[in-house]
Amino acid sequence: MRIWCDVRSATRALLKSPGVTVVAVSTLALGIGANTAIFSLLNALVLRSLPVPHPEQLVALATTIPDNVNGDEPFSLQMFDELSRGQEVFSQLFAWNGGGMNTFEADGRYFTASLAEVSGNYYPAMQISPLLGRYIGPSDVALGSGTSNAVAVVSYRAWRDWYHGDANILGKTIRIGDHHPFTVIGVEPEGYSGLIIDGSTDVTVPILALPQSGARSLRDPVLLWLRLYGRVKPGVTLAQARASIGLLWPRILETTRPPDYEGEKRARFFARRITVDPAATGVSFLRKRFSYALRVLLGLVGAVLLIACLNLANLTLARAAARTHESGVREALGASAWELVRQPLMESLLLSFSGALLGLALAYWGSRALLQIAWTGLVTTPLSTAPDARVLAFTAAAAILSALLFTVAPGWHAARTDPMEALRQQTRSVRGGSSTAGKTLLVAQMALSLMLVAGALLFGRTLDRLHTVDAGYQRDHLLTMMLYPQAGHRSNSYSSAYYRQVAEAMQRLPGVESASFSGAAPADEFESFEQVYGSLSGAPVEAIPEFVGPGFFHVAGMHLLSGREFSWQDDERAPQIAIISQSLEERLFGHADAVGRTVYLGPHARALPLQIVGVVNSASLWKVESVHPPAIYRPLAQYFQDAQPLLDIRTTVDPRSIKTEAERALRSLGRQYSLRTMTVE
Repeated sequence: MRIWCDVRSATRALLKSPGVTVVAVSTLALGIGANTAIFSLLNALVLRSLPVPHPEQLVALATTIPDNVNGDEPFSLQMFDELSRGQEVFSQLFAWNGGGMNTFEADGRYFTASLAEVSGNYYPAMQISPLLGRYIGPSDVALGSGTSNAVAVVSYRAWRDWYHGDANILGKTIRIGDHHPFTVIGVEPEGYSGLIIDGSTDVTVPILALPQSGARSLRDPVLLWLRLYGRVKPGVTLAQARASIGLLWPRILETTRPPDYEGEKRARFFARRITVDPAATGVSFLRKRFSYALRVLLGLVGAVLLIACLNLANLTLARAAARTHESGVREALGASAWELVRQPLMESLLLSFSGALLGLALAYWGSRALLQIAWTGLVTTPLSTAPDARVLAFTAAAAILSALLFTVAPGWHAARTDPMEALRQQTRSVRGGSSTAGKTLLVAQMALSLMLVAGALLFGRTLDRLHTVDAGYQRDHLLTMMLYPQAGHRSNSYSSAYYRQVAEAMQRLPGVESASFSGAAPADEFESFEQVYGSLSGAPVEAIPEFVGPGFFHVAGMHLLSGREFSWQDDERAPQIAIISQSLEERLFGHADAVGRTVYLGPHARALPLQIVGVVNSASLWKVESVHPPAIYRPLAQYFQDAQPLLDIRTTVDPRSIKTEAERALRSLGRQYSLRTMTVE
């Protein structure tokens, strides 16, 4: 009852000064809302566990090589088989490859969506029940023969959107890729999207069920392509799992070592190590890119909230000084120090929680906007930034802490005020606002504000430099199209003649200067390195390998320093050649001319000899923040049948103005369409 009286009294006091109240609530709403928005993204990306029972038992396995700059690598099929039979710490060990795009035919309509390939222990490890039917099980996967049952499980979203929630979906046929038929045996529950938390897996099939997967594993038994995960047995710690798998790993390597691996090749194979890391929060592409940046932003907006609290502390200190006479009367009548502080504390709590409620709405909108800016995936992300218990607890804690922060100064001022001096005051005074406490708060606010302004200027300068930095190629007037096969057309059955036809069709469009192809560049934001040797007796240089089409360097606005560009004659029948960047030339040969020399690409024991036919200027074609990394370019025309390249178009007009015409021209050729068309800028 006493608390309710305090709330009513605080409400009346705040309503007497509506202007001050509105300013205070708005300030807190912005400060708390900004903190909650950033924390909501951190919670969704880093803290929230997968929606499965006991997610803390899930772990991710990977292999590493000490001198590999590309990070963790997957496993071969044979390694997975041996690990499955030899391990004793996992209740389930499963393979999961997800995130790849494919074409699906469902109920006579075509869709482009994400596909995952899993082993038979995947769904038992997830411990979730199907909405309809059954899941893929061990009996559906045959590791030894290289083939598995042609069955599929669809997501709740695919079941709802593709099949309109048809309860009779079980037994229907869904065709994948080049019309490979799969029988639908189950539907996943709503809210489950697989191990990728910010992607959306719409169809899941057994590993080796797709013809290309089975052929790939049988053709290359040491091919590393399987991502492995496990669920540790109850009572087994992560340290125990690491120790057990670490002891087993040397025997796995010995068992799976190809017999022709000798010398340096054998030593490199046995240098491979195994890691076991927590996987309770699943797999996230955004987490790797933005988790550090979000932590930095959380610190910055925390400083903004602190400045807001200091500002409000000065405001409430001035109000407390104006009520000094009232406080003196109450103290003379026997009010305790707690009773004097309780009223301003209740007012502060009301202001904070009012600001927090408004801030929650701003945070929900802000976090969704930030997620849409950050997400560049090809499918809609199921990642939700909606507030959960953790976000609500964070917001409540921020509100309480804010209230305490800007109540301390008025409380300290009230405790230090002599009641006799307060009673002598015949009129209200705001002299306390210029007291030592007020001056201290003002200095702290100014100092923090100057720090943030300086930081903002530095961030702005960095952003401006990223936009204006010389990346080594011309980013303006450049359009990229992600080519994808139309329904019924294989993705790896296109010849150089077809791609030449595509390039010529684009060059006939008004406003197009030239067109070419590339494997990933430009602006892919992913860099993978390979070893390049100037001679097999020398030390290797880590360089980025890239496949590019004829005339690519002209399209990219790069400069050929010596030699020649690739042509359409550099196809699969031509010798193995390469063009290297100036930075790689200097690392391998100093200032000597590299044209005509031979370089060796790949690990020493199986390095591929390539004759250098040209040298181009160094460029940050992949990550704009990279400083012109060494690169080696190979002719895409030699690998068109196994490629799914990007189409790069240089224009003389705004590239956005030709987007529709370029997509229409590509579709008119009847083989491919653009999965995503974007300007490089």
